[in-house]
Amino acid sequence: MSNRYLGGFITATFNPLAPLPAPTSVDYLIVAGGGGAAQYGLAGAGAGGLLTSTFSLTAGTTYTLTVGAGGTANASGSNSTGFGLTAVGGGGAINTLGAGTTGGSGSGASVNNGSTTGTYSGGSGTSG
Repeated sequence: MSNRYLGGFITATFNPLAPLPAPTSVDYLIVAGGGGAAQYGLAGAGAGGLLTSTFSLTAGTTYTLTVGAGGTANASGSNSTGFGLTAVGGGGAINTLGAGTTGGSGSGASVNNGSTTGTYSGGSGTSG
């Protein structure tokens, strides 16, 4: 894949003196970065966690949202934060035989390639 989203920051200030009626609340959707796929294709990565609700704004307050980046090969995704909340990055896939890693959505377990016996489970999801 040649396109990657590297994450970043979004900042906004609620200005009650703006010419248009200013909102007093916002509906938000915070999504964390997804985990990186296994370099050798042994397991799938987990999706980034997701949070959604409504948040009340306070006049003159600056709100900073951090957008978590997706994970590179085998690495977990970065958390996204905003409004005092954290969406947890997805679990990164693994290259060795074993259980998946935890995250906003856990990664898949690596497959048994026939040379080793064993049963492995996917990683567990984390609340948020």
